[in-house]
Amino acid sequence: MKRDSRRPQTKAANVATPVREPLTAERIYRTALTLCDREGLEAVSMRRLGQELGVEAMSLYNHVPNKAALLDGIYEVILAEIPPSRSQDCLRALAELARALRAALVAHPRAIRIIATRPAVTPAALQHLDGVLGLLREAGLPPPQCLYTLHSLLAFVTGHTLWQLGSLDSNDGESRPNYPEYHKLAATDFPHIVAITTALRARPPKLGPDTEFEFGLDLLLRGLAEKVAERGASRR
Repeated sequence: MKRDSRRPQTKAANVATPVREPLTAERIYRTALTLCDREGLEAVSMRRLGQELGVEAMSLYNHVPNKAALLDGIYEVILAEIPPSRSQDCLRALAELARALRAALVAHPRAIRIIATRPAVTPAALQHLDGVLGLLREAGLPPPQCLYTLHSLLAFVTGHTLWQLGSLDSNDGESRPNYPEYHKLAATDFPHIVAITTALRARPPKLGPDTEFEFGLDLLLRGLAEKVAERGASRR
């Protein structure tokens, strides 16, 4: 009997080919925000994003036309972290939105400049803007006061967040102290500063970023409530 000299056939091992995540504008924006969080806004460029995504920088332009569109995309990604308020009360809804914006800015401190300086031009940004203006219109404020209120709230939230985080250096990421030791100043030259800081050191109040934010927000909303009440009284 002849032995079959043919070698037994073996099945080829199934080698899984890694599936590459498709390149989309959304993926580029999220990668840009991650890079901004890690290294600062100055580090965000098409070349660096190409390196982060493992693609040629020129291929990014098929999805994002320019740097301005990239910054607008980062803006949208941050705004996506701010849920819409479900409250029908204007003041309560504004308070919820202000807190949510602050939380998003604290999570992305190096991107605060984008929120603070860029106008709303993308659909998501315009939706947020329209929602806030709608609340103010329904409260009875005239168009100029709607705009003033929007700007005041945005300036307060971004400004307070910057104060809370300190001066964030783009190179080393270290926070700087907000206050020097004012109590050591000459009382004859700065009597009120020394008096207040000395009193606070003697009996420290329960201060903190959250407490001070809520205090400032309450001041703004109380002022807004008065404006709304005045507007309602003038219509009677």
